[in-house]
Amino acid sequence: AGGASGNFATGPWSGGSGSHVTPMVGDTLVFPSGGTFNNDLAGVELMGLSFTSADAVTLTGGTIAIANGGSITTTGAGPVTFNAPLTLGVVDLPVVTIDVANECTNTFNACISGAANIVYSNNGTVNLMADSDYTGKTTVNQGIVHVYADNAFGATNGVTEFIFPSQTPDIKNYVYFHGITTDETFNNNMATQEGAVQ
Repeated sequence: AGGASGNFATGPWSGGSGSHVTPMVGDTLVFPSGGTFNNDLAGVELMGLSFTSADAVTLTGGTIAIANGGSITTTGAGPVTFNAPLTLGVVDLPVVTIDVANECTNTFNACISGAANIVYSNNGTVNLMADSDYTGKTTVNQGIVHVYADNAFGATNGVTEFIFPSQTPDIKNYVYFHGITTDETFNNNMATQEGAVQ
């Protein structure tokens, strides 16, 4: 768990199996308080990020690496803004889940790279503001996703799939494209669409 604003490397952080100042490979960093946090770690692949703060959290600095099978989870009411780039997964097929709870918002202002498949889940809102180059498949299982960049869903050789639950009124599933043009392939579970989307 982390305290108020600060650098990733100096914390303070505490863990269930003891305390250590510097996050280690395989850790999940929990942000219970709002603030601006600078990623100054190098070569540390985390298992996940968890945001439980009622106040706004902003991540800055160097690339944040999340391991295969990892997750980014937001359950706190405070909006989370990623100004630091992300690398999600190092090999094809494993999944990294971005889980944003109802009434919560994650905004990604920097590139997302990596080879993992990305799954968006839960009923919250995700804003994709920047071009990304990850090569895995993208699946929107649940939530509201706003797309503001042509290549927000990564490399065009990947497929983006929208899962539209039928007869389930409590599950939100909307994707909004804001003035973009893309050659991404989209599968909406009823038909595959290719070509420009504007």
